[in-house]
Amino acid sequence: ANERDTEPPSGRLVSPEPDSTINFDPGSVIVQWSDDVELDTSTFDSSDVTISGVTVDSIEVLTDGRVRYRYGDDVDQLADGLITVTLSAGEVTDTSANPNGPQTASFTFELPDTTGPVGQLVDPVSASTITNDPGSVTIRWTDFDSGVDPISYGIGDIMIPGVTIAAFDVLPSGDVQYSYSGQLAEGLVTVTLVAGQVSDSAGNVNVQQDDSFTLAIPDTTPPMGGLTSPAPDATVTVDGGSIVVTWTDDKSGIDANTFDSSDVTISGVDVDRIEVLTSGQVRYFYADDGDTLDEGLVTVGLVENQVADLAGNTNVAAAFSFTYEIPDTTPPTGELVSPTPGSTVESDPGSIRVRWLDNQSGVDPSSYGIEDVLIDGVTVDRITDLGGGLVEYIYGEGDAYVEGSIDVTLVAGEISDRAGNANAEQTSGFTFAIPDTTPPTGQLIQPESGSTVD
Repeated sequence: ANERDTEPPSGRLVSPEPDSTINFDPGSVIVQWSDDVELDTSTFDSSDVTISGVTVDSIEVLTDGRVRYRYGDDVDQLADGLITVTLSAGEVTDTSANPNGPQTASFTFELPDTTGPVGQLVDPVSASTITNDPGSVTIRWTDFDSGVDPISYGIGDIMIPGVTIAAFDVLPSGDVQYSYSGQLAEGLVTVTLVAGQVSDSAGNVNVQQDDSFTLAIPDTTPPMGGLTSPAPDATVTVDGGSIVVTWTDDKSGIDANTFDSSDVTISGVDVDRIEVLTSGQVRYFYADDGDTLDEGLVTVGLVENQVADLAGNTNVAAAFSFTYEIPDTTPPTGELVSPTPGSTVESDPGSIRVRWLDNQSGVDPSSYGIEDVLIDGVTVDRITDLGGGLVEYIYGEGDAYVEGSIDVTLVAGEISDRAGNANAEQTSGFTFAIPDTTPPTGQLIQPESGSTVD
């Protein structure tokens, strides 16, 4: 008789190998399931196993009882450290319905330490201002992976301009104090952490870093102002009703309480009020009382001794300028100059002359062409730009005037100025009269010519 199958199936983690250490995230694990008779592969699913820190999303049944359990489909990633894989009891059965028992295995996931240690200036505090030369600086070296190797500390770790690093001392806090010989120069003091001097336990070394503090000197420098809007030397076509000046002071900083409408002058207008903006910028309004800029050069003067810094220094006088131009919206115009409008000419000159005018941006000579004008009875064949807006339109190649009134039409849209405005239609004319050059004649009528009289 056949013996009844009572042996449950079992599983074994095969990838990654149990108790191994890996340094990349594979996105899945592989379990080898086995049974002394036969596995029921229909019982494989994502609940068969749990993996610490991630969720199994899908499975792939491979061959010979191997199953891949994927956890990376929803972008889950392993956490650095020990990873436990648990084969959940009762999830996988054999063909006799015997369920598996619980099993665990583990491996270690370690991201390789490729980051070098970093240093931070802690005394004097980075970006601080001090008033005395301390004789040393203190650096806090940190490394969040394998840790800083204290054996790598040395006097070559840092450089400070103008002094020589003479000794170092590891403080109880773990910070490193570097003493120097010589005296610091007043002003900004840069502390350079020299690349390649300090390493971590994995052998990675630090990169160069620059940090700084300020050794204060008395502030004797006045604040300065600069025209920000409109930009100096710019050309604007809109009267904005205000200007913006940026006030700066490189030492103690600007005293914003000293801003007022008397700080600046603007040619042709009066400052009515101010608005203090950010970062030392002040807007000066001049249009509250209806003032407008005059077209042309506008000068902005910074009035001496009006703005102070926190040390009491006041500004010096300065001047800036910009140009205000009213936009050109007027089209160019033309006038017939030869023949004179309304005149009478007795000989056909073979051409006419038109002077094109524009009082703002000026006529664009590139817009001249044979289609600029229409002349009764003839066709313009070519033109000559005579300069100064004067253009000769030549039609004499086979054409001739018909005696009588000759209209000259300046065709709309053919001539433009440099602002893109195009001309409107204009018409003028002259009279062409061929002079009478035939002499009078006489005829004998009595006696009749050729007759005989007694």
